[in-house]
Amino acid sequence: MTGYARGHHRDKDHWGDFGGNPMTIELLSGSSMSTPPSCTAPPTLSVPGMEKDALLVRSVTGDPHVTAEVRRRFRRRHAAAPAADTRTVGELLEAASARRTEREGVATARAAAEALLRDRTRAEVRELRLAALAADEESAWRKVAA
Repeated sequence: MTGYARGHHRDKDHWGDFGGNPMTIELLSGSSMSTPPSCTAPPTLSVPGMEKDALLVRSVTGDPHVTAEVRRRFRRRHAAAPAADTRTVGELLEAASARRTEREGVATARAAAEALLRDRTRAEVRELRLAALAADEESAWRKVAA
């Protein structure tokens, strides 16, 4: 059974009665029957000569797995490499944990500074009240006796 009989697209202008899958052969041969409009150079798959011939023969003889194999190789080779600024999930989780720890540390330090300021303010108010009482002892004792 040929690729055309299995329902694969076949371009008669280029392939005539050729039974192989044109996309598979295009990828293997490096030629481009139909270049996507957004690409300047057609994507190809570099396959050593003997291996390429074997894949072409398998395609022509109707091997149902050759197209999937070639596509898998192509995707593996042309898979988008991660950008330089991308991070793995583990790296993102670690960075989030570090930021959370830093935020918690800042919050703890701020709370401690606020508590110290409250304590100092209370101590200053107490000292001022005691100084005022010491300055007018008789008035203070009258209030206590009353």
